[in-house]
Amino acid sequence: MGQVCEITGRSALYSWYQLTCATGQQGWMDARLVKVTGDTSRVPVIETVIAVATATPTPTPTALPTATPAAVSSTWRAEFFNNTRLTG
Repeated sequence: MGQVCEITGRSALYSWYQLTCATGQQGWMDARLVKVTGDTSRVPVIETVIAVATATPTPTPTALPTATPAAVSSTWRAEFFNNTRLTG
């Protein structure tokens, strides 16, 4: 905040500026966030694709393993008890 950087490039519509700071750090900044002093009409237009970061990247789908059904027994067995202890 409050850092002075040189405008070293711009988009054709003046909506983005390429800034180079005294530390050598360089990057693109939305023009609405830059206070410009001086004439920028002579700043070279840099034709580049500016990637806009998204909140979350689109995940790559992964295949899920196919479930193998458990073997089903065709034989039924039943036991009956006349008490709650299941004895006798």
